[in-house]
This record gives sequence, structure tokens and C-alpha cells, in this order.
Amino acid sequence: MKKTVGFYIVYARGGTWSFGIKHLTTSRKSQSQTTMSISVERCPRSCSSHGTCQDVVEMSGLSLYSYCWCDRTHGGFDCSDELVSHRGLILQSISLIASNAAFVLPAYWALRQKAFAEWVLYTSSGISSGLYHACDVGAWCALSFHVLQFMDFWLSFMAVVSTFVYLAAIDEPSKRTIHTIVAILTALMAETGATRSSNIVLVIAIGSIGLLVGWLIEFFTHYRRYSFSTEFLLNMLQRWQTINGWLHNVIKTVIRRFRWFFVLAGFVALAMAATSWSLESTESYWFWHSMWHVSIYTSSFFFICSKVNVINSEDQGSTNTEYQLTRQDSLSRNEDRSTHI
Repeated sequence: MKKTVGFYIVYARGGTWSFGIKHLTTSRKSQSQTTMSISVERCPRSCSSHGTCQDVVEMSGLSLYSYCWCDRTHGGFDCSDELVSHRGLILQSISLIASNAAFVLPAYWALRQKAFAEWVLYTSSGISSGLYHACDVGAWCALSFHVLQFMDFWLSFMAVVSTFVYLAAIDEPSKRTIHTIVAILTALMAETGATRSSNIVLVIAIGSIGLLVGWLIEFFTHYRRYSFSTEFLLNMLQRWQTINGWLHNVIKTVIRRFRWFFVLAGFVALAMAATSWSLESTESYWFWHSMWHVSIYTSSFFFICSKVNVINSEDQGSTNTEYQLTRQDSLSRNEDRSTHI
């Protein structure tokens, strides 16, 4: 009876090695023969055809190590342990790819509101994320894995931040400037550490700063007639009533600017997205990351639905008022002429 025993020494250092084999038998007349063979290979069993062999150099630069980079369905030092069945892989792949269809919600509303820049971001973000996960699960790679991963994270970050910037009613040059700055920052985040758990906090912070800057630009644009001169500061106590009325109008404008039910729903969905991001692990990655797709696009949809175009209606109202005053003046002039005649 022939019996084969194999073992591996992983990350072996250079030097002199000694091997010994002890064969135990109960019969003195046993004539069994023991053969030992030693071979050196980069990765055990060539990673069992379920991974790729990777090389890494020790910090000292004197030793070279090899290890198996297993695919998503296998593990172990030689990728021989099956972690996910073939059926489970199909279900996980469908969940990760199909969950990106949630981008249709904010993309549709942005297109309806003629916010074409936001529509392009939502659409390209959903498509690139679907292509990235199709490559990640081994189905099909339209581009290299690194390029798809960068596009997925970068466009996702851009979509979140652009949602906040959209809520500020500012002119197009100012909005393009903010988008350019945000594009540079989010590209650096996606390239240097895309999978960091702190990225979701940084993205929300950048979006909030962009919204604040947009509000400040809008504030100084529409309320530039309030000049804070030295005389105004000296007589501030006397003009407190004017300041109080001005603050009341600002608060009233902010309240009328949004549909607050959608704002609350957007923050709830955003909290769900942050929770899903933090709960991701190797075993439950497919589920929580699919929830991330759905919740982050849903939050963007609620936020852009919350915006009310109050300024346009106010401008239209002021235009109608001027028209009525002009018409009234013209009538009074005609009446004066008829009276004079």
C-alpha cells in the first residue's frame, strides 16, 4: 500500500535545513520503502487554480516571499478551501450588480429638473459601479480592475458631494468652480485610500462644506445691499429692528427653500448608507455593499427632491409687480391727458 504525505514550509528563510522522517511499523519483517522528495515552488499547488501567485520583497530587501491571492470564492494558503458555492457566487454577483440600478431614481429626477451635470454623475456612477463589480466577481472586465475600482469610488464620491452642492441656488460659474475643487479632492481620496472606512465621513464633510460655500455665495449675491459700514455698526442698537426683520426673512427663506419631509428622509437613508459601509466584512460584503448602493442613491433622490425653487417664483412675482405698476402709471397718464383736454 502506497501512502503519500505532503507538507509545505511557507515563507522559508535562506539557510541550511535538515529534514528527518521516522517510519513506525509493528512488524520487524516489514520491507516498506520510504522516499522523500524536496522541491521549491513559488506558491503551493499553484494556488489550486483559484488565485494568483503574488511576490513581495522583505523590508530588508534580502528575501523574496510568495503568497496566493485567492479569488472571492476560495481561501486558505493554497486557495483550496471553498468559501462560497457556485450558486452563492451567482446570487452575490446579481445582488452587487443589480443594486446599482437604484441610480435611476436620482438620475430621473435630475433630468426632470434639467440638472444635466447631476444627471451625468448619477448615471455614470451607477454604470461604472456595475462594471466594477462585474469585474470583481470574475464575470467580465470592460477595463482593468484598477481603473474600474477608481472610477467606481471616485464617481460615487462625486455623486454624493454634488447632491449637497445642488441644494444651493447659485449661478453656474460658481457651481462649476465648486465641482472642480471637489473633483480634485475626491480623485485624491479614491486613488490613495478608496476603501477606508473614514471616507464616508470625509465625503459628507466635503459635501456640507460645498453646500455652506454655496449658501454664502448666494447670501452675498442677494443681500449685497446690506452694507456693514462704520456708521451702521455704530448705530446697530438703533437699527436692531431692521436687523431682526432681515434675519426673520432669511430664516423664512431657508424654511421655504426645502420640503423638509424629504430632507429628513434623505438623512435617514444617508445614515443607513453609513451604517452599511461600516458593517462590511469579508463574509457579509455582498449584502452590506448592496445595501450601500440602494441607500446612497435613495438618499440622493430624497435630497434633490427636497429643493424648492423659491427664488424663481419670487423673481417672477417681482416682475409681475413691476408690470402692474407700469401699467397703472400709463393709465394715470392717459386719464390726466383726457382730463386736460
